[in-house]
Amino acid sequence: MYSNRGPGGERSIILFHNRYAEVQGWARRSCSYAERGPDGDKQPAQTSLGAALELTPGPGRWLVLRDAMSGLEELRSIDEVLERGLSAELRAYACRVYVDLREEVDRPDAPWSRLAERLAGGAVPSLDEALAELRLEPEHDRIRAVLATALSTAPASGGRPGGQLAAAAGAIEGLDSDALRLRRVIAGALSGAGWTEPQLGRGVEIVVALARTPAALRAFDEPTIRAWFDDPAIRAGLRVNAWDGVEYLEREAWLLWLAAVGEAIRAAGGRPATARQRALGTAAANAGYDVARLLAAQSEGRAAIRRAPPRL
Repeated sequence: MYSNRGPGGERSIILFHNRYAEVQGWARRSCSYAERGPDGDKQPAQTSLGAALELTPGPGRWLVLRDAMSGLEELRSIDEVLERGLSAELRAYACRVYVDLREEVDRPDAPWSRLAERLAGGAVPSLDEALAELRLEPEHDRIRAVLATALSTAPASGGRPGGQLAAAAGAIEGLDSDALRLRRVIAGALSGAGWTEPQLGRGVEIVVALARTPAALRAFDEPTIRAWFDDPAIRAGLRVNAWDGVEYLEREAWLLWLAAVGEAIRAAGGRPATARQRALGTAAANAGYDVARLLAAQSEGRAAIRRAPPRL
């Protein structure tokens, strides 16, 4: 085991297993190193991990480590590191390179001890993300219940998946889905209602986009369709992407979006626009799902309607 401190106070730990066997245990003392004594002679020395890292003891204090090999983060009790060292399990000739070490302490808005209990020694891509999810858990539980009720009564049968998406969007309307980290909650609710990938991923983004869409943009006229492509959330839901300078939308996402908007109009008491939905699906296909060509076709259609002579 090696531990290092950089010139700016950066700390790191390196564990290396130099045998053809698995090992499990505690790393508490460093490898031997040469230390110059008062007489100027170098003598072999060792130090404890806690002393080398200059950790601060105390209840509710935690050490955050990121393994550079896996990219995952771990949470360890500082008191435990000081007393027993760092527990590790290594395969033959494996190593761990812990970097970005920092100390954290329990606060009302940062319950690190609760997170450690939840993780039970496991590693996660981001401890900050995991902590945020833990803080939001009561709100997530409430929203899950609301979504479950909304989805259970949504008109999803008869080939109308848009009904569930519109119902889910209505359940979270007015909420900040980013600040509340609702995508995973929405995904869980849709999964419980029978949605599977890849439609599940599309459905989540469409729910988020529709929940943010004002009533004025829940329509199928040409100005509204053009406004859809100026809205970042709707663009994400439609999976707009660029290739060779040309923007395209995804076919499956487009059809789901049209269905969801149609159901939202229906739920608000508006007239069904099934024929218009089909026409827009066909128009996108005819445009090769090229956004500019689709919008140009809509503008031409609107102009043609204006030029048409009145019926006598």
